[in-house]
Amino acid sequence: MSGRVNGLLWRAMVAYALCAAVAAGQALAQTSARSTSRGVFEHDVVEVKPTGGTITSVEVDNRLGEVRIQGRDSEHVTIAAVKRAHDRETLDRLKVTLITDPNGPVRISTRITAGRRAKPIPNGSVRIDLIIHAPRSAAVNARVWNDKLEVSGMENGAALNAHAGDIAVQNMLGTVVTHSLSGKQNFVDIFGAVDAQAIAGDMDLVIVRGKRLDARVHEGDIKGRQVQVRELSLRTTKGNIRLQGIAVAGGRYRINSYRGNIEVRLGHTVPLSVQARSHSGRVTLPARLRARADDRGALVGSLSAGRPERNTDQPALIELRSRMGNIQFAVIE
Repeated sequence: MSGRVNGLLWRAMVAYALCAAVAAGQALAQTSARSTSRGVFEHDVVEVKPTGGTITSVEVDNRLGEVRIQGRDSEHVTIAAVKRAHDRETLDRLKVTLITDPNGPVRISTRITAGRRAKPIPNGSVRIDLIIHAPRSAAVNARVWNDKLEVSGMENGAALNAHAGDIAVQNMLGTVVTHSLSGKQNFVDIFGAVDAQAIAGDMDLVIVRGKRLDARVHEGDIKGRQVQVRELSLRTTKGNIRLQGIAVAGGRYRINSYRGNIEVRLGHTVPLSVQARSHSGRVTLPARLRARADDRGALVGSLSAGRPERNTDQPALIELRSRMGNIQFAVIE
């Protein structure tokens, strides 16, 4: 059996079990409402406490405002919702639904119910912002529409979607997958894997370490700093790419831009094998690579390891491609 918490007071206790043998949970609600010269708003707080099971995931779908999810050292989930509207009647139509499952997921969504009268709602006059504190071990699956989505301090990965809002991820373990039609994406201190896609919007990646980094943008820049992964793929159609990081043994790094410039600076303790080609732009490689042109017009070169004892390591392969932009590659000593 699942429990629901809806509406103004979120009064109901949330069931977290099918029977006595299954873990049970409780939801405790607090509500406060206030009127201002700009309309009315309401602040609700709900807490879900499993008594025998584990909250395995937090799933959020909020088309009406921002979402912020923060990990903490606790077994329960706290949801704070701030609702805003231009009048009381409209405020009462803003609903937050919480559903718990015996297998461990907590699902949160928002909606506007039908009013008694066909009364138009002015653009931007209603919203629901959610702040969620969850166990660090819970996986995250969250979606917003035109507002910001923030996740921090989680340790089991996240799947994040935004239509026209910014995405910010910080201090995360596991695999992070993001999709955005338009909006900035920022990643800070990620250990695991990142798969980020956007139609329009810049991406900024700082301190990304682990197995894989795959970032794709149609129109926007990609900037990576302190990146150390084994597999890397950065691609833009209309945008520049700047990368600073450390190459690892056996790593493969593919960086492509159709109309943008590429600038890569890599530190290394392993051998490097570099291949760079621009159809219409200029290619600049360090003289110590001893680059030469291959039969396809690409400049290819290699560099031994920073330490002689590492020269037997499998080389890191770097492929740089731009159709119309310049390419610059440098080695950090």
